[in-house]
Amino acid sequence: MLTSTTSPSTTSTDPLGDTAAAIATSLRVGAHEIDALFGEGYAREHPELLGAFIQACGALAGAAHLARRLTRLGEALEQVDRAIYSTRGD
Repeated sequence: MLTSTTSPSTTSTDPLGDTAAAIATSLRVGAHEIDALFGEGYAREHPELLGAFIQACGALAGAAHLARRLTRLGEALEQVDRAIYSTRGD
């Protein structure tokens, strides 16, 4: 499982830099994890595996981001619902 030491900043003025840093971290962690599983140098000898690892990281990060946004949207809709019903007296 990938555990990044960096997290995307929500206040950064350089989101591309944040993305590049996250990818670089994923590459380092991915190479380490692949080598730990298959032996030293395996990631270097099999860049397609490292590429698949990075793609999986991106898909997981995208899914997590979408889930957070949908949760916030649901919470906002619940607030609107409560506001509407509290003014109607139902």
